[in-house]
Amino acid sequence: MQVRLAFSVAIQAHGDIYLLDEVLAVGDIAFQQKCFTEFRRLKSEGKTMVFVSHSMGAVEEFCDRVILLDKGSVKDEGGAFEVVKNYTAETLSSQKSVSLKDRKSLISAVKFLDSLLNQTNSFNFNDKMTIRIYFKSKIKILNPIFQIFIVRNDGILVSSIDNKTLNFEINEIKGEGFVDFIIEKIKLYSGTYNINIALFSQDFSNQLVIQENIATFSIFSPLGETQEGIFEIDGVWKTVQDH
Repeated sequence: MQVRLAFSVAIQAHGDIYLLDEVLAVGDIAFQQKCFTEFRRLKSEGKTMVFVSHSMGAVEEFCDRVILLDKGSVKDEGGAFEVVKNYTAETLSSQKSVSLKDRKSLISAVKFLDSLLNQTNSFNFNDKMTIRIYFKSKIKILNPIFQIFIVRNDGILVSSIDNKTLNFEINEIKGEGFVDFIIEKIKLYSGTYNINIALFSQDFSNQLVIQENIATFSIFSPLGETQEGIFEIDGVWKTVQDH
């Protein structure tokens, strides 16, 4: 509450330079959204912001130049896009697969594959992506439903996808295996995204297991700040006028 109060006072002070240190780490999603709104306002007004954060999506959106610190030393410095990309690639490559046990069934890991089926956690806008869900089941589960939740790092739910809605039936699972969800062109804008996975029995009658934040991936776009929002919507412009 002290940090929230300090932030509220600071944005009303009408200063020219703002030092914001991990302000996003203390609030709920509603508070974070208010922060984002104020950050955009301050940036549009040409204010100087020194923004300290582990939220790579926010750093990439609000910062023009980034300094990466490691134990007090400068590890990397440059444009937001490149520094975030380097940091994310290094961090995600060192993470181990998450494995959580359940008596009946579980999601053991989630991996991301590129167009050549190489494992990676970093993609460019419009890349092909395969989300591979590994499972283990001690019993036979008939007509299972796998549901994927893609959540942006600020808590915004981007989309939920399940095999039943897309009319892909899985007769049964037992033992170890995996299922793939293939995205031919990933249309998400630059940022970091988390994956939640749920496994249901047939007709969503029983949620057998849910794994939150089981895996993370990042999207990088060469268009940078010209893209605002979450994802691209395909469409065609048309003009009609009288002569």
